[in-house]
Amino acid sequence: MEAAIDLHTEISELMIKKGWLHPHNFKEQFPIDLKAAETAVQIAKLNLYPNDTDRQGMFATPNQ
Repeated sequence: MEAAIDLHTEISELMIKKGWLHPHNFKEQFPIDLKAAETAVQIAKLNLYPNDTDRQGMFATPNQ
């Protein structure tokens, strides 16, 4: 448990240092969270796999 708490502390401090986390300022944090949510939606909309695969959803192999 202490290792998990220490890791959380390290990650939080890094995010604050990089400007990715503003735990005490909602007005600064909200635009960052909104941009992250918009990016997640854009990624979810990507067509990552071709529509016609011969491996049931895995990467298709070229016709030989």
